[in-house]
Amino acid sequence: MTNAIVPDFAVAAKIKTERRQRLEAALIASKDGPTKTDQEIAKLALTPGWEHIEDFISEQIEGLHSMVGQAISSGASFQEIGERATLAQLAGEELQTIIDFVKERAKSVGQT
Repeated sequence: MTNAIVPDFAVAAKIKTERRQRLEAALIASKDGPTKTDQEIAKLALTPGWEHIEDFISEQIEGLHSMVGQAISSGASFQEIGERATLAQLAGEELQTIIDFVKERAKSVGQT
C-alpha cells in the first residue's frame, strides 16, 4: 500500500508569509502616495480587459482544484491525490496573488 504524501505545512506557511510580506511591503510603499506603477496598475483594473484576465485566472484556479476531484473519481492513489491537492492549493494561492495585487493597487490609488 502506498502512503499519501504529507504536505509540509511549515513550507506552505512560509510561502503564505512571504506572499503576505510582499503585499504589505507594496502597500507600505504606496502610503507615501501612489507610485507611477501603482497608478498604471490601478488603471488596468478599470479596463474590460482586466475583467477577462481576472475571470481567466479564476477559471485556472477552479481547474486546479478540479484536478483533485478528478483524481479521487478516477481512483488515484492517496499519494497522487495529495500531490494534486498540494499543487492546487499552492498554485491557486499564487494565481490569486495576481488578482489581489491589482485590486490593492486600485484601492491604494482610490479607483475602486
